[in-house]
Amino acid sequence: MKKGIKIFASVAVVLCAFSAVAFLSGLMLIEPKIRINGFAVLDKARLENVNKTVTVTDGAGNAINDAIYDNNKIFTDIKTLPKHTPAAFVAIEDKRFYSHHGVDYLRMISAAKNNIFSGSFKEGASTITQQLVKNTHLKSDKTISRKIQEIRIARDLERNYDKDEIMEMYLNILYFGNNIYGIGTASRVLFDKSPSELLLHESALLAAIINNPARFNPYTHPEAALNRRNNVLSKMLSQGYISENECINAQNEELGVSDKLNVLNQYMNNCICEAENILGIDKSELFNGGYTIVSYYDSGLQGHIDKLISENRVENGIINIIIADNENGRFLANGANSLADLSRRKRQPGSTIKPFVSYAPALELKNVYTVTPILDKKTAFGNWSPSNFNDKYYGWVSVEDSLVKSLNIPAVKLMEMNGIEQSKNIAKKFGLTFSPNDTTLAVALGGLTEGLTLNSLTDAYRTFAAGGLYSKGKYVREIIDSDGKTVYKDKGSMQKRAISEDNAYLMTEMLQKCAKIGTAKQVGYAACDAAAKTGTAGNKDGNTDAYCVAYTPKYTVAVHISAEDGLLHNSCAGGTLPAKLARKILNALNDKSKFTAPETIVSADIDINELINNKKVLLAGNEIKEINRKKVHFSSDNMPLVYSTPQTYIEKESPLDDFDNFQIID
Repeated sequence: MKKGIKIFASVAVVLCAFSAVAFLSGLMLIEPKIRINGFAVLDKARLENVNKTVTVTDGAGNAINDAIYDNNKIFTDIKTLPKHTPAAFVAIEDKRFYSHHGVDYLRMISAAKNNIFSGSFKEGASTITQQLVKNTHLKSDKTISRKIQEIRIARDLERNYDKDEIMEMYLNILYFGNNIYGIGTASRVLFDKSPSELLLHESALLAAIINNPARFNPYTHPEAALNRRNNVLSKMLSQGYISENECINAQNEELGVSDKLNVLNQYMNNCICEAENILGIDKSELFNGGYTIVSYYDSGLQGHIDKLISENRVENGIINIIIADNENGRFLANGANSLADLSRRKRQPGSTIKPFVSYAPALELKNVYTVTPILDKKTAFGNWSPSNFNDKYYGWVSVEDSLVKSLNIPAVKLMEMNGIEQSKNIAKKFGLTFSPNDTTLAVALGGLTEGLTLNSLTDAYRTFAAGGLYSKGKYVREIIDSDGKTVYKDKGSMQKRAISEDNAYLMTEMLQKCAKIGTAKQVGYAACDAAAKTGTAGNKDGNTDAYCVAYTPKYTVAVHISAEDGLLHNSCAGGTLPAKLARKILNALNDKSKFTAPETIVSADIDINELINNKKVLLAGNEIKEINRKKVHFSSDNMPLVYSTPQTYIEKESPLDDFDNFQIID
């Protein structure tokens, strides 16, 4: 009796489900005369933008990666895919895709029955067409009104596009986790190959992931991903897409995901960002226009930094590296092990900002020489009492040595001496930007409200190498529209004087010492003439950012490691891995040129006793012994004029003293 009641209840439930589906489906066919609650209709522009692309090439016209479209997705033409790739998605997501007209009524009835018995909405019964609609037209909320609109638009979509067009759009908008959108990007990231090269087991894994990208993440949950992949293969077998042997062989394959996470390099992100600014349009207009961006990309250098990044993993860390040409400001390579767009990303710069807000302004304002003594001890600046690293203080140090050791107290004292606004005004000439809230001495230590981009730091250090002339770096050489017309051509960046050539050279000398014996001493092992500065931001529990920016006469290299979520280990600081990576890149660049002093740099001896005992920078008189003299470089425009002892001059005969032979010529 109970069994009969159960069967009767099941039949009743199925009939109710069928009636509900039939009612809703009939409702879908009726065009409402009054549209309320944000009623949506098919918007072809939302779908067709999927294949609006931007192509980024090097100077020779070679594409630096597949054509990409908005949100860094690589557009994939369905005609280029092996047949088993779309089949994998159909098998697991929508087995009647090629026979229904946007809505699978049988599946809806089955899902409705299961949901009624389970007391939840566990099964959604959305077809591939409905998923495409949901991801391009509607919000993700689970409401009846949204479902009604989804079904209506799906049916309309099927009347306007064929199955291959729908499948192509669907595969290009799917989310695979880890900020990966579209099958083209997923193929590049997970397997380091073009989607046209996807093998059966790889296609099945991609189809497996989309159901729950976090749960089936092959990096964090490999066992779950493997089981789900094999389930996809089983369904492909049962639906006749593959043979039993193909299924078994594919199920025996390992996941085979690549350990390279930087395959969609940051160089393209920067090209797109720069092109937006050049043309004065937003990203959607750029992609809709189908532009080609010709860049200054160097494939050899890009390959080198990509290899370094893949070989040097940092737990919870993003490694971002830039290489720039100092002479013309061209960015030659930029890579990172992140799929997020880092082109506009601002982070706390740590001590890498000190040269621009403390030291260069102090020289430029003629407040100090490189050998000027400054007291490094625990100091309160109003209510703020900063500390040196490990709370270690060195007493009286020279300006140069305080920069080499990256001491905090001297940097703050110099900024206070310069004046905060004066310091910031000079730093702005290097291309650095500040928030209106950056009004305290904490700026001297990199305490910024918004932070700085790695591009701007690269440009700032490149200015020292360029003799104090600032120019904004360029990724884009040329922009060509869809008709083949050149709409922009780089004519070179305008150079502006940031600081004098003398002071730029003195800064470089100090940073060379930093690269040899200071916080960036790892760079000093490079077989080239290099200057460098490190920076680390964080707290006692861990670091958030670690930098090393190094430059030779020809190139600037910026290495930044940042915490992706939370903190880096304390062992990851600017002088560790960032400096080591910078050294390796400088060795690969193999710049044999040397920094040369401008003619206006003068060399003079100072009196060491006066410097040590009286903290004064005085020229050494004739009577000062060699052991008590020190040779120092000064700008001819900013040097001591007073001697430590009275000078006696030896008079020499002058031609003007021989009046007998003196003639008036004119």
